[in-house]
Amino acid sequence: PTPTALPILSPAPAPDPASLRPWLRWRYLPPEGLARSVLARRLPQQIQLLALEPRRLRTEEDHVSIDYSITLRAKEDILLAPVISAPAQKNQSGDHRRLIPKILFAYDLPPGKVFDFATAKNILPAGTTFEGGWTLRHATRRSGRWVALEADLLPFTRVPALESIFVRESTTPPPALLRSRGELENNDAKQRAAIQSLDDRLAAIRADVKQYRAQLLSSAPASAKSKGIGAGSGVPTGAGVGMVGGAATGASIGAMAGGGDGAAIGAGAGALAGMLIGAIIANSEQEKRVEQERAARRAAVSAIEREVIEYQRKQMQSFENELDQDKNKQESNLARPTPHN
Repeated sequence: PTPTALPILSPAPAPDPASLRPWLRWRYLPPEGLARSVLARRLPQQIQLLALEPRRLRTEEDHVSIDYSITLRAKEDILLAPVISAPAQKNQSGDHRRLIPKILFAYDLPPGKVFDFATAKNILPAGTTFEGGWTLRHATRRSGRWVALEADLLPFTRVPALESIFVRESTTPPPALLRSRGELENNDAKQRAAIQSLDDRLAAIRADVKQYRAQLLSSAPASAKSKGIGAGSGVPTGAGVGMVGGAATGASIGAMAGGGDGAAIGAGAGALAGMLIGAIIANSEQEKRVEQERAARRAAVSAIEREVIEYQRKQMQSFENELDQDKNKQESNLARPTPHN
């Protein structure tokens, strides 16, 4: 069964037969198609015009005004849906939180706003009828053709500019708009897609920056390591040079002490001392080279990190510029004025 008609529209005016006599109808009443076309621009596609009947005709010097009774029907569920800021997700990064106010989550809302589908109330079930009055306030003939210059709005008429202001400036309780169930389902799907798109884009930027950093680091000086004084470090060579010099010096001292065994002992002791001194000197020189190489790498890596940070900043700036363009376009669309007729 069809749900009972609801008193959502303003009451229909009482009939005025005198103003609608046949001759006056023929002379002053615009064709029904004009009123229907104006109503069609004031109704969402989910609301159907069932009946339209003129009740009163008023004539002015240069135009006419007609009061109608109308009957409308909801073709699908109409819900009153709160509009809220896009909620934060778990484990969101700072980039997520900063960019969410710029994301378009809905076809017909300002950036950063979403319909709270979970708390929307079905106030007009599909099949519900609405009866009431409506006025075409200013219709006139131009070059033999009827045109409508002014007409009343309806509770279902959508004025994007007014809705946008309402949504932006109302906070407590959250503003709510009438939308069909199908529209809310589509917007819910768009919201999920927008969140996924944001996640994917940020992940792509992170991967690109990581690859760029790895590419730059591959050309940086290698990280030097100390080899100590063992084999392969180059230190034994220095120790050997020290040993030769030490032996000669030790032998000379031993000879001065009496020659013979003293010279041999002096040479051996001198060789050991020379070897130790040579090793210490060689190892010290190696450590200096290692530290110089490490310092060079640190400087190169520091420069690379600065370049990577700048590269990431430019990538994010490019993404934000895209979002700003979409945001400005959406705000421009939502700023459309009310139709004149």
